[in-house]
Amino acid sequence: MKWSELESFINKVCRKNVWKVEYLGYDILDLKQEAWLVYNDCMKKYNGTGGNKQFFAYFKMAFLNKITNLSQKNSEIKEHFISIEETNEMNNNAEEEILFKASLSLAPESIKRIINILENPPKEYETRLKRCGKGVRGVNSNKLLCDMLKIPVGKTNVLEYFKDYIRNIM
Repeated sequence: MKWSELESFINKVCRKNVWKVEYLGYDILDLKQEAWLVYNDCMKKYNGTGGNKQFFAYFKMAFLNKITNLSQKNSEIKEHFISIEETNEMNNNAEEEILFKASLSLAPESIKRIINILENPPKEYETRLKRCGKGVRGVNSNKLLCDMLKIPVGKTNVLEYFKDYIRNIM
């Protein structure tokens, strides 16, 4: 086996497998260094007579096994990272929800009325509300909210007023 063929093999295997060890902090150069360490160990076991096909098959198997072992460690670390990321995401969502609820508790009375009517709609409006949520033609959500809040329809756009308030607190 020629030296250039060995280097070519190592480069190819490292490029194809570098993603398997990313959570270990390895890049392609680190993986190549591992290859040369494995090569050195194989040379010692073969008493320095590397170069034949039998040696190359032994080296290839040893290096691929090394990548497999590193990949298994990588998977364990990846699971740990993902669990940390999920925990952080849950904490961020909980913080956002707390801030949102705190902002709503400080909301003007008109906003609180809208929230209350949407959370607990009167029985006679349930069907119309469902149709409105599905985008049924002829059902105007602003008109429906005005009816539910018992305010004149033409006076204000309740839906836009509510959306603007929510956008401003976010």
